Amino acid sequence: MELSKKFLLTVSLVISLAGLVLIYAASLNTAPQKIPIGDITSDMEGRTVTITGHISQKRDTTDGHLFLTLSDKKNDVQVPIFSDLMKSMEKIGVTKSDFRINSTISVQGTVGIYKGSLQILPKKVTDVKILGD
Repeated sequence: MELSKKFLLTVSLVISLAGLVLIYAASLNTAPQKIPIGDITSDMEGRTVTITGHISQKRDTTDGHLFLTLSDKKNDVQVPIFSDLMKSMEKIGVTKSDFRINSTISVQGTVGIYKGSLQILPKKVTDVKILGD
């Protein structure tokens, strides 16, 4: 009887560890969902998505923040690039002037809502890509 308890405990431990490894591996291969701007809804708050659109509005602040509005001809979404991220981007040669009206960019970030408007919040330098004019 004692041998079977040890055996069951060992098997349970091995299966549990294998399950954790599989969950971890699956999380590494999970890419953010690429979606059209018009498909973003408030129900998606907290989810990570990737969008592509052209810059229809741009506003920078003396605090170092850059606020973009991305459009896909029919729909808009706000993309705030806060000063810490903007400083990191500047270290690799991307400045506020590189973000031009009508330029196409791709943004990966978390869907959020600020003052009733949907926004995509990028976190890393690699989350924002300027694709062209």
